[in-house]
Amino acid sequence: MARKTIKRLETDLKNMEFLYKQELEENKRLKNLVTGKDVIAQSEYDLLLKDYEHMKDMRDNYKILYNNLKIRYDELKDSTAINNQTIKNSRGAGRKAFDNVNIIKRIYELYIQGNSLKEIADILNVSEIKTKRGGNWSKSSVRFILLNHKNVENEFIDEDTYNNTIKLLSDRKKK
Repeated sequence: MARKTIKRLETDLKNMEFLYKQELEENKRLKNLVTGKDVIAQSEYDLLLKDYEHMKDMRDNYKILYNNLKIRYDELKDSTAINNQTIKNSRGAGRKAFDNVNIIKRIYELYIQGNSLKEIADILNVSEIKTKRGGNWSKSSVRFILLNHKNVENEFIDEDTYNNTIKLLSDRKKK
């Protein structure tokens, strides 16, 4: 969703720049008509004036659209979840959330029992359990599962288990 929004912002900005250049050209033509440098019929003048107003309205609409999209993009950029599936990290990169309930519960159980992140990754890899993207487990992929609050929101685990895990992660990091 964020990429589409960014792409849409870029497209709208290009359109606004194009319309702005056209508006400047129309403005020059109208000034020349007013000063009498280029004399044309009144009907042609009215048509040019109508086109100029139309372009100005379009540019104003693009500005409104851009501002609305910019606000939405900024809200998404600052949020932790783009949607139910994608979690944004500090760099703004998205990861698909792992959603196998049994594996998620098993990861929490193994960690609470005292296994390290590496040991859990090795257990999952030996069991030939793949990540969401079909790869092997690493310490960071296990850690991502343990820190993902969506597991509580989706009721894969309870809040107490999550909080205990966070405390254990913090305590083990200090050692």
